[in-house]
Amino acid sequence: MPMIPNTTVSIEPHAKRGRSPAIVLMVIAIFNAIGFPALGQGKTSTHPALVQSIRVQSYPDETRIVIELRAAVHFTYERLSKPDRLYMDLWGTRLGPQLRYGRMPINNPLLTAINIDETPIGTRMLMELNFNGSYDVFPESNPHRIVVKLKMDSKPGPVQKDIARTESSAAERRARAEKSLQVIQRLQSSRIPRTVPAPAPAPHPDLPGLPTAALAVPALPLRPPLFASSTALSAPVAEPTIAITSGRTLTIPKVSRPPRLDDFVNGVPREAEARITDFRQREPADGEPISQETVAYLSYDDKNLYVVFVCKDDPGEIRARMVQREEIFEDDQVSIYLDTFHDHQHAYVFSANPLGIQQDGTIIEGQGPDYTFDTLWHSKGRLTRDGFIVWIAVPFKSVRFSIVPGQTWGVALGRSILHNNENSFWPYITQRENSFIQQMAGLEGLKNISTGHNVQIIPYGTFTRLDQRHEQGNTVTSEERRRGVDAKIVFGDRVSLDTTVNPDFSEVESNEPQVTINQRFEVYFPEKRPFFIENASLFQTPLNLFFSRRIADPEFGSRLTGKLGQWSVAALAANDRAANSSAVATRHGAEIGVVRVLRGIGEQSSFGVLALSRDFASSASRVFAADTRIKLAANWVLTGQMARSYDNRDGTKRSGPSYLGQLTRAGRHFTYSHTYSDVSPDFRSPLGFIPRVDIRQSGQYVSYLWRPEDRNIVAVGPAWTGVVNLDRRGRIQDWYSAADFNVFLKGQTQLTAQRSEAFERFASRDFRKEATNASFSTAWSKRIGMSAFYQQGTAINYSPGQGEAPFLSGAQIATFATTLRPASRIRSEHMYIYSRLTTLPNSDAKTTIFNNHIIRWKTNFQLSRALSLRTIIDYTALLSNTTLFAVPKYTNLSGDVLLTFLLNPGTALYVGYNTRYQQNAVESLATAPVRTPSLFSTPVGRQLFAKVSYLFRF
Repeated sequence: MPMIPNTTVSIEPHAKRGRSPAIVLMVIAIFNAIGFPALGQGKTSTHPALVQSIRVQSYPDETRIVIELRAAVHFTYERLSKPDRLYMDLWGTRLGPQLRYGRMPINNPLLTAINIDETPIGTRMLMELNFNGSYDVFPESNPHRIVVKLKMDSKPGPVQKDIARTESSAAERRARAEKSLQVIQRLQSSRIPRTVPAPAPAPHPDLPGLPTAALAVPALPLRPPLFASSTALSAPVAEPTIAITSGRTLTIPKVSRPPRLDDFVNGVPREAEARITDFRQREPADGEPISQETVAYLSYDDKNLYVVFVCKDDPGEIRARMVQREEIFEDDQVSIYLDTFHDHQHAYVFSANPLGIQQDGTIIEGQGPDYTFDTLWHSKGRLTRDGFIVWIAVPFKSVRFSIVPGQTWGVALGRSILHNNENSFWPYITQRENSFIQQMAGLEGLKNISTGHNVQIIPYGTFTRLDQRHEQGNTVTSEERRRGVDAKIVFGDRVSLDTTVNPDFSEVESNEPQVTINQRFEVYFPEKRPFFIENASLFQTPLNLFFSRRIADPEFGSRLTGKLGQWSVAALAANDRAANSSAVATRHGAEIGVVRVLRGIGEQSSFGVLALSRDFASSASRVFAADTRIKLAANWVLTGQMARSYDNRDGTKRSGPSYLGQLTRAGRHFTYSHTYSDVSPDFRSPLGFIPRVDIRQSGQYVSYLWRPEDRNIVAVGPAWTGVVNLDRRGRIQDWYSAADFNVFLKGQTQLTAQRSEAFERFASRDFRKEATNASFSTAWSKRIGMSAFYQQGTAINYSPGQGEAPFLSGAQIATFATTLRPASRIRSEHMYIYSRLTTLPNSDAKTTIFNNHIIRWKTNFQLSRALSLRTIIDYTALLSNTTLFAVPKYTNLSGDVLLTFLLNPGTALYVGYNTRYQQNAVESLATAPVRTPSLFSTPVGRQLFAKVSYLFRF
């Protein structure tokens, strides 16, 4: 039997006259059932290609059916008579999330209806014809599509002559096709096609008398039909275009008068807008309509892209607080996501709470959102009697995009409803695929837009006065004034250069408290300095080879980022004066350079390289790395990286490799991850965060969640984590195994119980450890949130007293945190962390090795949208038995007050004061170790600082 060719070709009518469709379909269905790749696919694929949209376009002399595809596919087709039909099989495909199976009548002189069904080999389309004429079928690329052209002939064409001349042959073909359909129906799981009626054009709710079909984008019902009617602004004739997309491609109109928030509050008529209503849940009920009515309106002008969300909800359930910019994680949110280069790899996200408080960030496919990105945009919000309205304007100057007259972007709209644990999106973005940006809709209609001149200059000044007490008891006062300029220049809308003269690398926010006592490896503290956190995700790779906190005290800094076609480029140069604190000093300290290049491969994968350099005096370090992310299937992703370091430190040269591979599967129910890393003992990355070398580590994580149809239980299920570490000589260094059970409830409530067993080799000794823990967290109330964690088991004393060897000890860890919101402008956080190490019960006498107490009390008063006052009180005490633990006793108490006026990310004023007290002479664990008068009588430092900056934008 002839094989279907392995390339996508245009097949002439009746070219397969000698082939039996029933036999072909039966053989391929059997092959698919036993696991062989589907015959007829252009490429061997582990997952079906998506049919993204189907459009029916009417012209004066012909009708076209345009099938949009995510990738090239094989297809077969044939025309049948009595009745006149054209069927097409799209091999190895499935419908995109917005498309529906079923039959749809069409009001067209050449086409009566289209039937769509799922078959074992892919997707079948059966077009019911009603004309005497010819047809043609041909594929196109860039983008991938199949076009079916129906043309009315004044006299019988070759196809009609052929059908009339070979009536018996047509009857045989029809019989074979019907037989093949019977085979498919038997192989299917009794699928019954759904019939969805075509909706009549409805009046637009905001422009009385104007039908929805007259706008650039149709009004979408909450439950989308198979077809939605609309008229594109550039349609060749006035007849509506019928699209099987439910809004998968969005065309927005240009307006001469920007929309205003008051227009929506007061019902003021506006110009034409794209109107979106079909928001679908991603969680908890994947695919179901959003629980609260949500409508979004989109338009643009020469300067901005506008989106207005009109959201319904019970006012008593809405979570909206006057907080600082970026601090809206605990509020309801609306968001717009923009893939401005339409590369399906990178996107911006602009979010706001119901009061219009902003949060922005970037997304790289395969990574979590990076909310360290900050740019200038505008938003307003207002609570209403039945919900809220949010107005957003994104300046084209604030995003990068390609230089073409007509833009095609990716777009998604989102709404988060916290009291329902709900995240919903348009278009429908499912958890059943391990992707986010790839599922976004197309955004068309943006014509002749540009950022224009785009230069940003931010001059700043800082003042610091420090009173510091030395060990001798004297106090030394120092003052520092610093002035500088940060500048950003955008070239061609796509490449931006950030540079700074005498840069401001100060940290305004303090680190969150963490346990640092009795830790074998370095504790990770995230970056908080503005210059380094912007676009930080561009420098991230699977191995953390660039950790910007390694640049402690830079004198200058410069960063170049850009997007050139499928290429993303990022480069950073800085120095570090902190290196001069060692015995060797140079004029500028250490010289540092980082270059990152990333290339998108198709819509699903990428390949990148990274180079790092650090030079100081006679020492030099180089690290080169290559990484890739490959989308294997809808839910499966393979990530890999290899790196090699070259280190010359004081004449001692070392070079070693490092490897990492990770296979992940993410889904609504089943999640799996397998990670393998291999780090040479000679691998050195002075600019990275690589806490451990000389290891070969293999780790697995697997979880399953049941999602019962219960209004109170969101999900429940077990998980298991396993990790084993060997050194490069094959000796086991440690292993870890933990099983836990999770319950997720409505109201952002989670319960977890876990049991773990572990082995660790330390200081040439073997230790077996175990632990049992439980945790609880909830944010069910608008006024209060809380979390608690308790663990009991065994742990190693890594820092024993003098003359003692490391030994196994009893261990307890407990944390308790609350968040109180007595008013919408006040947020108070309280955290207590307790850790304890004791000798084991089977020892001569159970003795406390140390108690560690960490307390933080943080309160924020949001006086207005821009003005806030924040206070922090930190208390830390280590009460140690120095015969068993090498770290001496101490007690620290600090207070921090910060007044912030933040008009936008570049215009701000900070005034702060902090003071710290320390006591090292604690008597014993048995007596009261902390005496407040003694503690407050030992100040070790006070600091007053101020910082002002202003954004000039040209």
